[in-house]
Amino acid sequence: DIGVIARRYGKALIGEGFFHDAEAMERFVDMAVTLQAEPGRSDLAWLLGADADVLDDAVRLAEIRNWVHNLVIPYRASR
Repeated sequence: DIGVIARRYGKALIGEGFFHDAEAMERFVDMAVTLQAEPGRSDLAWLLGADADVLDDAVRLAEIRNWVHNLVIPYRASR
């Protein structure tokens, strides 16, 4: 998802200095999209600084899952 966001805001990110130019931004997007499709790519994970908090669904979704189970569902049930 971060690759799509980077592409959407590419000009602004380049202007802010996050990427040197459009080519550098596209390389990042390509790596991010590939890593999403192939989460076992430790080479790309290392280059992007991605760890289990991004690559492991259970870890990445834990906060939203806890929020839904502990706040959203009880709130809805009380209405």
